[in-house]
Amino acid sequence: MLILTVDACSPSARLDLVATATSQVKDSERVAQALDSPRLNELLARLPAPDAVAHRFAAGGPQPAIVDDHVRAELDAAAGPGRVPMPESLALLDFLRERLPDVPHVACPDSAYTHRWHGLSLDWSLRRAAHLLGRPAGELDLVLAHVDEDWSVCAARKGVCLDSDGSPADPVDTEDEFRSALRHHITKAAEKTGRLDGLVFTGELGWGSPGLAGAVCAGLPFLGLRGDLVTDREVDAMVSPEGSAVPVLAVREREELQLAEIARRAVEGEPEIANPDRVRLD
Repeated sequence: MLILTVDACSPSARLDLVATATSQVKDSERVAQALDSPRLNELLARLPAPDAVAHRFAAGGPQPAIVDDHVRAELDAAAGPGRVPMPESLALLDFLRERLPDVPHVACPDSAYTHRWHGLSLDWSLRRAAHLLGRPAGELDLVLAHVDEDWSVCAARKGVCLDSDGSPADPVDTEDEFRSALRHHITKAAEKTGRLDGLVFTGELGWGSPGLAGAVCAGLPFLGLRGDLVTDREVDAMVSPEGSAVPVLAVREREELQLAEIARRAVEGEPEIANPDRVRLD
């Protein structure tokens, strides 16, 4: 299937055309949120017709769902007064439903996986980590850290993401404070799991700044972590030294692949959420 994935949860919207059979991104564009953006309309004009459109939402329900009038009303309610603001995501959904009326549109809420931001990313990293460790996700107790300008740390017990902690309302001022805050939340998450089968870093900084991950781990020896991580990384991998008490893994954020797989399963009536064991990444 060809799935157009739409992520409007940032100042610019990202759209990717994904071929689910090969997990290849066929086309990609970042566009201004304005619906009259020339780049948005140029992208839609050059793309082949997708089989479905997957929309990321910060909130919107307990499970992904094909958008009909009822689901659209639920999304409005989730974005109501005092709740998660997501007018850009809703406006782009309405615009694309009008431009592409003959294909299903699938709402994929972060809140289906955690109760904070980055739910899709955290769930993807959980399942990728299980694949890399060679064990079913349901057997693992992990701590997942999506690290970016804003960040979330989540305890995953037996394959289920529990409530996550994240960036404070008042941003930290220095790199040392940033590392300290991450260590604090990783420690809290590890306490929730009861044991620690692994620590997973993802997100732009979690993946792309190995020095940061190493510095965070160096301050957590009581969790069995070491700071001398592998810094040369091209693919998802275990980055802790051989013989480490607790493995540390680095997983590239691939929300577009998970969105595409979620939409495929929703359209084809499969009950499971996106499973990176199936997705080809080579």
